[in-house]
Amino acid sequence: MIIGHLGERIPYDIWRLDSRLERLQRHRGATGKQTIRYYMTHNVHITTSGHFNTGSLKCAIGEVGVDRIMFSIDYPCIAPACES
Repeated sequence: MIIGHLGERIPYDIWRLDSRLERLQRHRGATGKQTIRYYMTHNVHITTSGHFNTGSLKCAIGEVGVDRIMFSIDYPCIAPACES
């Protein structure tokens, strides 16, 4: 799966998502479920989609790995073309 815009915030919330899902699974007695981190690092690639902030990119690389990041743009909305 490919998710744009540096993962649509998922890389920044991986810890929180995993924490909440783990608690919910314990409450329900579910076992053997994979974490969001597992799926993001094994099944998902994310694109920059015009998000060129260095800090955000570093966070995404740190959470999902550099091999899961792809360059892309939001054509035709590339600065300054979309600035009105």
